[in-house]
Amino acid sequence: MTRNDALKWALAGACLWATACGADAPGPAADPAADTTDVTASGDAALDAAAESDTVAATDAGVADGGAVAQADAGDASTCGCPTGQICDGDTCVAPPKPCGGDCPEGKVCDKKADGGKGVCKTPTCKLPTKFGPELQKMNTFKLFPTEQGCDLTDDGKADNSMGSLLALAGSAIEHSVSSGDVKLILKALPYKTDGTAFELRMLSASLDPSNKDCQFNEQICVYTISDANYDLAANTNDTCPAGASLKTATIKDGKLSGGGKGFGFAIPIPLSGVKLELPFENAQIEGLVQSASKWKSTGQGKLCGVIPKPALFAALELVPEEQLKGIGGKSGAKAFLNTLLVADIDLDGDGKLEGVSAGFSFTTIGAEVVGITP
Repeated sequence: MTRNDALKWALAGACLWATACGADAPGPAADPAADTTDVTASGDAALDAAAESDTVAATDAGVADGGAVAQADAGDASTCGCPTGQICDGDTCVAPPKPCGGDCPEGKVCDKKADGGKGVCKTPTCKLPTKFGPELQKMNTFKLFPTEQGCDLTDDGKADNSMGSLLALAGSAIEHSVSSGDVKLILKALPYKTDGTAFELRMLSASLDPSNKDCQFNEQICVYTISDANYDLAANTNDTCPAGASLKTATIKDGKLSGGGKGFGFAIPIPLSGVKLELPFENAQIEGLVQSASKWKSTGQGKLCGVIPKPALFAALELVPEEQLKGIGGKSGAKAFLNTLLVADIDLDGDGKLEGVSAGFSFTTIGAEVVGITP
């Protein structure tokens, strides 16, 4: 790669993560207190029915399907050459699959696992929780680590963080998404234990409750509502809807929080030129230092790490409006850029091929209160 080529990629990357990339001049900065983002949950974990037995029917909440990012095989954008609006399936260009063929009618949700993964619209039978417990924490800082820092996801004694290569281009946008309030993430312990025995830890998207819309959410203990998209509303159960991002094997011993591995996943929306790109993470790990032993007051030196399947990354780009990416050559240019910069370094399925991009983030938390669920 020549010096001019390197400069071209750097400028294109800055455009991709920071501006409208050739579109009209951006509007005013977002209101830091605005609540516009939900985290799409990933994984299949059951809630503790005994702790959250007081429930309401999901249909009563008027819910609509939150929808996870379709993880179709997007192929290698730099060689497939598909036209805008299509993705590469092997050596054939196809339209990105839409679970259930699109949005379900009001009062129904999409069961994405039904009909061989095509999805079926159904009336939800599970119920949403109404009790949320006292041990809640809100992430008040969230930063992408440089490549040499993060978690050891491959048990080789070294940090795995290929996404750290985006630090110069995307680090400030990721950090701002949490510090500005665009993304509000709540950690919930069920129940909170500090003796080294396992407990359930959930990660939930949240919005400030209107009762304290001016609360300084990065400094104060504020009141929140959480999105119904945190739960699998299509679960085949008459009990409580299972939470998506749920870790059953979290532990705290001597003030150190740890847990994760295969089966624990989450998704984080990253701001991109006025839209939010859902990035799903698999085989996630979490750790940190908590205060204190009797009540979870805060978390320091936190790490949240995981692996982004490259096909899911490209599928997420398909949801971004073409005009938002025209300064870098549209979706095909964005895919080529990310495919070049984000090197797959993790074998997710044991087939000997590297298809996952490792990522590591630092975080801290403060206390929070949740009073209900919003659609």
